[in-house]
Amino acid sequence: MDGFNKSLDELLHFADTLKLREKELEQQHTSELEKQKAEYEIQMQIDKRRIEQIQEINRTLTEQLERSTHKQVELEQRNTVLQAKYNCCAEESKQIKELHNGKKQRIEELEKIVRMLTNEKAKLDNEIKQLKTDNQTLADKINESLVQTSPPLPSTTTTTKRLSNSNF
Repeated sequence: MDGFNKSLDELLHFADTLKLREKELEQQHTSELEKQKAEYEIQMQIDKRRIEQIQEINRTLTEQLERSTHKQVELEQRNTVLQAKYNCCAEESKQIKELHNGKKQRIEELEKIVRMLTNEKAKLDNEIKQLKTDNQTLADKINESLVQTSPPLPSTTTTTKRLSNSNF
């Protein structure tokens, strides 16, 4: 029986060794699980912070987008008003330019008429001078012929003077 006891002792010892090994493995496994759990919780905290940061960034960007969109709408409205004003001013400028060109043409026409009238006046002035000269010459000839044909009469002299004075 000694052999049997010895085998039994060995088996019991082997069983105890297995139990110890099983406990060690269980402790290792538990320790590994706790380590993984701690790492997972740390990673969860990191991810939670990242999510919170991303959500904050998202809120900030959303607010900026809303402000930018609102500002864009305001600027587009302002641009529309300015474009309408510009179009009105451009049309008004065009009308003023057309009016100015019309007046400029009318001024040119009037200046042409003034030049023509000035030339006509100069011609008429020359004609008047020539007529006065001719009238004076005729009056002188009449006076000479009257003087040579008859003795001077007081009434005839007056008539001759009237003729010479009536020349323009």
